[in-house]
Amino acid sequence: MSQNNAFHRKKRGDGLEVQTMQRKKPPHRKIDFSTLGKTIGSKWKSLSHEARAKYELQSKADKIRYENEKAAYNSNCMNECHQNQHEQKTDSEMMPAPKATK
Repeated sequence: MSQNNAFHRKKRGDGLEVQTMQRKKPPHRKIDFSTLGKTIGSKWKSLSHEARAKYELQSKADKIRYENEKAAYNSNCMNECHQNQHEQKTDSEMMPAPKATK
């Protein structure tokens, strides 16, 4: 998750409610999705480097978590694939050879 996405997630949870799929003017404290993005985007741009550092750390931690989960998943897939290939060889070795026809 990028720094900006982490910031958006936090701000959405801070009380900026989203009203979607309605054409009417949103009631007080509710904004449509595009306005939400613009509002949070402008807040992100106005943040100091120190304030952004928190989200940068969160982004780096999330990237490490993702890479670890991805490596574990790929390792598991490779082990299963290798095991399936081994089982197929074992099955074919156990089958009798086809009889030759004249």
